[in-house]
Amino acid sequence: MYEAAARKLVTTGGGVFSHPVGLAVHDDGPYNQDVLKPGHVFSIDPQLWVPEENLYFRYEDVIVITQNGYENFTDFLPTELNDLEKLVGQGGILQKFPPVSEQELRQRKQP
Repeated sequence: MYEAAARKLVTTGGGVFSHPVGLAVHDDGPYNQDVLKPGHVFSIDPQLWVPEENLYFRYEDVIVITQNGYENFTDFLPTELNDLEKLVGQGGILQKFPPVSEQELRQRKQP
């Protein structure tokens, strides 16, 4: 199943592997139609979707072109699968701050 998802990603292109980063996280612009120059910022974000397991995974690096090459703004993030699984297993903002009901929100607003 995972191999089939990976093969589909490679053979069909699987969507967008990269996008410019600027005033917005997913900025607009034809950055991939010109030579990259110092100051250009873009992402490299391969993604994998396995619908049979309701699994969607996306790993995004943010890169800036410098005078001497590039700098990876996100190189401090884990890249090994075991490290990623451990990090994801810690839960995210929704686990730390679960949504509240409309009734609870109204109660919070009352003096």
